[in-house]
Amino acid sequence: GWGNSGSGLTWVKERLYRSPGSFLWLAWPSTRTLHGQQLMTGALVVIPARYGSTRFPGKPLKLLAGVPMILRTLHNAQRARKAAEAIVATDDERIVDVVRAAGGLAVMTSPDCSNGTKRVLEAVQRFGSDPYDVIVNVQGDEPLINPDHVDLAVSVLTETNHGEAKSADVGTIAVRIAAEEDLTNPNTVKCVVNARNEAMYFSRAPIPSMRSGKIDLKHGRARYLRHLGIYAFRREFLTEAIPEMAPSDLEMTEMLEQLTWLYFGAKIKVGLVNQAAHGVDTQEDLEKLEEHLSFRKT
Repeated sequence: GWGNSGSGLTWVKERLYRSPGSFLWLAWPSTRTLHGQQLMTGALVVIPARYGSTRFPGKPLKLLAGVPMILRTLHNAQRARKAAEAIVATDDERIVDVVRAAGGLAVMTSPDCSNGTKRVLEAVQRFGSDPYDVIVNVQGDEPLINPDHVDLAVSVLTETNHGEAKSADVGTIAVRIAAEEDLTNPNTVKCVVNARNEAMYFSRAPIPSMRSGKIDLKHGRARYLRHLGIYAFRREFLTEAIPEMAPSDLEMTEMLEQLTWLYFGAKIKVGLVNQAAHGVDTQEDLEKLEEHLSFRKT
């Protein structure tokens, strides 16, 4: 098997990040000792954050209600009950400086990492992952990520059915699609699961496809799911199996790395949530999120 996750979490230390008109609590978890060896009591959350975004350069450091987005993502990741530690993996010293000034942990990684998973892997190799059975990849551009979603990704990874040695190699989450525009949008990744909520396929196309060509999200028999980009990995799968996998033709066609994992026989378990977090890809997204937060405060 790929290992088992720990459980339980106790916060023992807090610090306050301040910027004009705002504040943010950052916290650190406790450890436990077994036979003299220090072990973490939960998962390691790694947040990849690239400074040079094509559509929105400097995105991780953009302020959302007075706080850099990367710190909001870090804060919410730390709130997950199954997170023992959360670190930021970045390619830019400016992001490292902001995170460390707030009392958080940041690891420098190569600017040549082609995707978030490769950046997470490099960060884990630099930071050290031996105390952790589960590594979670949380995208840095989701400052309002729900900590419960992180917990769910870990739970579906580690839970086992009767007689199973392990349940999955990867845990992730999805939400039901309610709008036709999301179903037909190639930037919205869809997934199909089996009776055990294991992923069968991911696609940018609307799947499953309706033979009639007519889409009926309300009354159709099919359940359309939008994949959300949180991955909980068994440590050995991330550090040993994935580096040995050459990109599959399916991945290169759809530009979805998880298709390579499926191609090589990995089991990806999918947890279902009721609502997706608000991601930020553009300045317009950030402005909408600012309005959303202002509305919630009124």
